[in-house]
Amino acid sequence: MNSLIEQIFRFDPFADHLRAMDNLVKAVYPKYDLVRNEDGSFSLEIAVAGFKKEDISVEQKNNALLIEGKGSKELRSYLHKGISTKPFKLMFPLSVDWKLKSASLFDGILKFTFIMKEAEKSEKIEIKTTTEQSLLEEKV
Repeated sequence: MNSLIEQIFRFDPFADHLRAMDNLVKAVYPKYDLVRNEDGSFSLEIAVAGFKKEDISVEQKNNALLIEGKGSKELRSYLHKGISTKPFKLMFPLSVDWKLKSASLFDGILKFTFIMKEAEKSEKIEIKTTTEQSLLEEKV
């Protein structure tokens, strides 16, 4: 991972998973960006120009996001083909602290937004005091 990303995510709870993603996903195709949003969420943006929604499958399984592009089989005669639509498979490990909020495809960018799971709310337990008399009444 480059030093800028190291600096940005150094003290972030998501940092270990970003590093793991970078180590496990050594894919150069398709290109992707990891973005920290102003609201504290993160976005994964994957360049999928030339792919239609039905060409892409997404599955969340075993704390991983699996993305597969089937590729285009258009019978066209190209003078130059610079936009690749070859098949791809990507796997991004997901932190148990983060959950997928949304997924969208717009202008050739497949975007996933992740939010921090809400901490479990604590519940106050009331301690009741009892008298000897009330204990006797409960037994009857």
